[in-house]
Amino acid sequence: MEPQIKVISTNNCKELIESGGYKLVDIRPSDAFNGWPLQNEIRGGHIRGAVNFPFAWTDFKFEYPGFLLEKKISPGEKVILYGYSLEECRKMADILLHTGVTDVFIYNGFMDDWINDGTLLLEKAPNYQFLVYPGWLKNKQENAKTEPGRAGNLVVCHAHYDNYKDYEEGHIPGAIALSTLELESPDGWNCRQPEELQANLLKHGITAGSTVVLYGRFSYPRNEDDFPGKRAGQLAAMRCAAIMLYAGVGDVRILNGSIC
Repeated sequence: MEPQIKVISTNNCKELIESGGYKLVDIRPSDAFNGWPLQNEIRGGHIRGAVNFPFAWTDFKFEYPGFLLEKKISPGEKVILYGYSLEECRKMADILLHTGVTDVFIYNGFMDDWINDGTLLLEKAPNYQFLVYPGWLKNKQENAKTEPGRAGNLVVCHAHYDNYKDYEEGHIPGAIALSTLELESPDGWNCRQPEELQANLLKHGITAGSTVVLYGRFSYPRNEDDFPGKRAGQLAAMRCAAIMLYAGVGDVRILNGSIC
């Protein structure tokens, strides 16, 4: 039989999932898959068993075939797609058929049926709320400007490892530069002593009551560099976040996707 693309109903989708042998693929942005209601849906999250392959990844024309294999979407698979847009699902279906996927079913009732039916299960990524998206941060920044007393509570950090030039080359407006060396010592790479941590955090206006959002820049680390970590700003953000939690900062978030 020729490979096919078919739009299916909620009942059809449930039956195919229960029968097994189908790869369920959520093509929405990863933030929606994780649990954030990006289009004001009444419930966030994804259908149990789904893998996330955002449609936007297909813009990376040379890389996305490798991304598909990482998600175990390989030739011969039978796939069920769902997302925010029927048009994007159709485009994704065409792409998958050209990569050798056998059959593609498009479930177009996710937003109207699945989301609104509390008996149909959704899953969220554990602690997804600590991995925030750009729209969330923009809203926080706007509120900080308009609500008295809140501006001092939000601190956005462009994290880096001894690479201030990375901050100078471009950063989110209002963000401060934060080096991992302010929070951890190169002698053994353990966090600094409590009094040092307190002083360095307070220097940046970070207190126990702050909301801190950290991000970094991934610049393709090279093993031949003396310090490849200087190009891995996303790791700097994670390290700083862990130490801040240890230091007692109450609300620490990571910006998903970093500055990219």
